Amino acid sequence: MRLVLTVPFLALTMAPCFAQSDDFDPYQAVLDAMPLSAAQPLIEAAYGPVEDTTGRLDGELAAAGVKILSARDANDNLSAFLFCDDRLAAVSAIVTTRVVASVLGPLSLPSGPVLVVNPSEQGVMISAEDPDISFAYWGVGTTASSVSLSYPWKVFVNMDFPGRCEDVAAD
Repeated sequence: MRLVLTVPFLALTMAPCFAQSDDFDPYQAVLDAMPLSAAQPLIEAAYGPVEDTTGRLDGELAAAGVKILSARDANDNLSAFLFCDDRLAAVSAIVTTRVVASVLGPLSLPSGPVLVVNPSEQGVMISAEDPDISFAYWGVGTTASSVSLSYPWKVFVNMDFPGRCEDVAAD
């Protein structure tokens, strides 16, 4: 069943909905805890100019060591990259279909995690609890369509940047 749901999602995302470099895989960069000095040039190559938006965070969200780099695409889609002590710790970003396929493919195996598919009129979201990841395909059939990846997903849902940095520091 998992493969039956995943294949149509991947097929839908094969439309050329955005021009972006395939050289940067934000999911793998988080797993590797890529240093800011190595990640920023790759992020800029893939997403264009980035802005340090840490200063826009309210008090406790901007704890010591927290840094957020953000980029917007031509359709005003926001990509955000959380760094903890100059290491990439979380991402919520527009990604290419190559990135989606490379991450979602192994997760969709029978031995993979339980994937939850949430379709809506605007698109479809696929998420998993472990790993705490989500993929969203919005704007289906429009010129403003996009595919995003959030990992760890709950960091951005709960805006728990200091908590993520504490978790990363403990590892």
